[in-house]
Amino acid sequence: MHLDETAQPVAEMAPLILAEMDAMRISMINMQRSMESIEAINPNVKEMTHTMNRMTWVMDQRMGMINNGMDRVGNKLSPPGMLLPFNW
Repeated sequence: MHLDETAQPVAEMAPLILAEMDAMRISMINMQRSMESIEAINPNVKEMTHTMNRMTWVMDQRMGMINNGMDRVGNKLSPPGMLLPFNW
């Protein structure tokens, strides 16, 4: 009886969740096709997309380095690139 109380709502929700995920997947495919069409019409859009992807990658890399440096400061270690240790 307890299993019916927990499993039944999940079993009823699963098809709805799958349908929603399928709708999101179709929407993403349509968006990608639209973007490809726009890029075919205007090559500048493709260049802009490439630039944005590159900037995002660079920011991810730099933010990782900055976060690592801040973690070292929080742990009272010298940040990378500093010649002298901190005097704590």
